[in-house]
Amino acid sequence: MSTFGLIGGQLKHSFSKQLFEERFVQETHKYLLFELNNLEDLKSIIISNHLMGFNVTIPFKTTILPYLNEFDETAREIGAVNCVKVQWNKNNFRLKGYNTDALAFEQSLTMWVQDKIDNALILGNGGASKAVQYVLLKNGIKFDIVSTQEKFLVYSNLRQTMQNYQLIVNTTPLGMYPNIKEYPDIPFDELNSKHWIYDLIYNPQETMFLKIAKNQKSHIKNGLKMLSLQANFSWKIWNLI
Repeated sequence: MSTFGLIGGQLKHSFSKQLFEERFVQETHKYLLFELNNLEDLKSIIISNHLMGFNVTIPFKTTILPYLNEFDETAREIGAVNCVKVQWNKNNFRLKGYNTDALAFEQSLTMWVQDKIDNALILGNGGASKAVQYVLLKNGIKFDIVSTQEKFLVYSNLRQTMQNYQLIVNTTPLGMYPNIKEYPDIPFDELNSKHWIYDLIYNPQETMFLKIAKNQKSHIKNGLKMLSLQANFSWKIWNLI
């Protein structure tokens, strides 16, 4: 029996186990969830469960990098990993990191957006944000980033620039189950039908962020399609590459 899984902080919001079990995991496979405070026990988890591969989610997409032996080119350029293949050699293993978020975001975005996008606003600067940044750069879309980190835009200064962005992507966990009343504090009254609002959160399927944007007649999309696509890519990596 081959064992795969998901490593993250709080995983109550995650649909990954259900998705993998419904789509891929048969009697010869299983998919487990590992809630961790840090990555100190990563090696023992891999060994005790003889993991063949695992996904990585908040808050470990960047902090897992020192634990990996190698990366594919996309993950190296992005500087974040959400999929790891475990390469066993008897009792020893090597870990190769991949980023399936980028390709999944790109495909889901091109299938959805119908207008030409010249400028985008990215909320957050974590691991998921880095994949979004990579995709936008690849497609020639200029973007700004809102973050609590210095050198980036802050929410309180957005009002004068909201009309500059056709696409707004939330990569923060604000609004994710169980904290469903939270949302990024952008000037929603500046939104209109020309805005495309993408929330990478998929649980709940319509966050407060998307609900408010919808009331402004903006186009809205959650992260469910992106999750489904990146799961497909992860499965191929674990079983074909």
